[in-house]
Amino acid sequence: MDTKIVYHVDRKGLLSKFSKGETIQVCPLDNPFYSSFLTGNKVSFHGNLYLNQGGIRCNDPYIRSNAVWEVFAELVRLKAFPQYESRYNALFGFEKPDDLKQFILGYGDIAPRDWNIYALEVSDYVQKDMSQFDVHSERVKVIEGDPNTYYDNLLIKHCYDYWKGNNTKDPQIETLIYGQAIMREILELREFIK
Repeated sequence: MDTKIVYHVDRKGLLSKFSKGETIQVCPLDNPFYSSFLTGNKVSFHGNLYLNQGGIRCNDPYIRSNAVWEVFAELVRLKAFPQYESRYNALFGFEKPDDLKQFILGYGDIAPRDWNIYALEVSDYVQKDMSQFDVHSERVKVIEGDPNTYYDNLLIKHCYDYWKGNNTKDPQIETLIYGQAIMREILELREFIK
C-alpha cells in the first residue's frame, strides 16, 4: 500500500512525547484478554478507552453510547468483515486537513486549544465513512439513567455499511491507522484551524 500523510488530533496528549521523525507504535498497550478477537495481543489508546477504561460502564452517556457502538461495530466486523483489523487496534486521522478541521469544529467551544495536530506518515490503513457513527444518534439511543439500553436493526445496518465502505449522503472519511506511523510534523491547534 502507498504511504500517505494523515492528520491526527491528539485529544488525550498521548503523542506529545514523540518528536518529528520518530516512529509511533499504534498499539502500544498489552491486552492479552482480548487477543482472541483482536489482531495480536495489543490495543491502541482508542481500544483501551473503550475496552478497559469504563466504556459501556462509564457514567458519561457520550462515552457509553460510543462504547456500545464500538462493540456492535466489532461484532459486525468479526462476523462479516474479518479481513479488516479491529477499530480497537487503530489510531484515527484524516487525509484532508479540511476534514480534520470539520471534525474539530464539531466539538464547538469545548475543543481545548492545547490539542496538537500531528501529520503522520502511514502505510497500513483503511478509510471508512465515520458519518455512519452520526446516524446512530437519530434513532438508536442510550436511555439516560436506564441501564437497559436499546438498539434496533438500524445500528447493525450502519455498522455493516461502515465496514462495507458504503458512504452516507455527507461522508466524513476517517483513516484507521494500523501498525506504525512516522511523525512528520507537529502543528498547534490554534494555527491549524485559523
